[in-house]
Amino acid sequence: MKRNVEAKSLFVTDIPLFLTETQVHSAFSRYGSVVRCKFSLRKHYYTAMVQFSTDDPIAQFDDTWAILCLGNSLRVCPAHYSKAQRDARRQYVAVLAGIPKNIKEADLTDIANQVSAKAINIPLSFTSYKPKPYVYMNFFSQETLDAAKELTVSFRTGPQRGRTSDQSRRSSSRSRSRSRNARPNSHRTDPNNGARQNTPRTPASASSSRPVQPLNQQSQPIGRPIVTSQTQQPAPTITPEDVTALRQQILELSKTIRSMDERIDWFSAQLESHEYRIVELENT
Repeated sequence: MKRNVEAKSLFVTDIPLFLTETQVHSAFSRYGSVVRCKFSLRKHYYTAMVQFSTDDPIAQFDDTWAILCLGNSLRVCPAHYSKAQRDARRQYVAVLAGIPKNIKEADLTDIANQVSAKAINIPLSFTSYKPKPYVYMNFFSQETLDAAKELTVSFRTGPQRGRTSDQSRRSSSRSRSRSRNARPNSHRTDPNNGARQNTPRTPASASSSRPVQPLNQQSQPIGRPIVTSQTQQPAPTITPEDVTALRQQILELSKTIRSMDERIDWFSAQLESHEYRIVELENT
């Protein structure tokens, strides 16, 4: 009974959490009559078993490694495949780095066809769940992978060159180092440049020949402001220089926050890459 079900089923991976069973069911209905679509949670993605009414649709997925669902690439594999057959689909992998932000795999189908990739996947950040600035490309053989690395492809912002996972990590590390070295130093400007006069408090009606106040009246507790009369204290104003200084501080703070966010994304990518390698080692 189990073999009969596996012969009519597909194992689907890399399903984003924002997709639903109904949407995935509808996507696979283009290939045959789907009788069951069941999700399971694995890390920050879903996996699914998609069962057809017959085993006729399964044969086409011997050559089809992924399908699109609302612009997102879902990896597929016949459920009856052996472990060696499943591993073969992840054996030859390249990374295309420097892709534009906030795009989906559907935007890269022309490039995937150009380099003869069998499947593509843009990993999602574990923290923000936004697309990473690179895409994994799976190939049928070492020959097609080597041929793809020699190609230069273009996508809006300019040419991109395919590279392996190790090359991509080295390049991204150099890029981050340059960005940190090129970051301007933060300059904090104190808007209160004038020195505060620590003069004793006098009433407004005092004459020019006022007596000297006792020492205990002249002293003020640390951190407590000196109170002066209304005629002596000008109304508080913010000068254009103060506004400029505050604006500069806000800009520097936003740069720091942006840099921290990029570092978090980078560390997440490194963790995901190591997890990917661990899974590959466990499967071998």
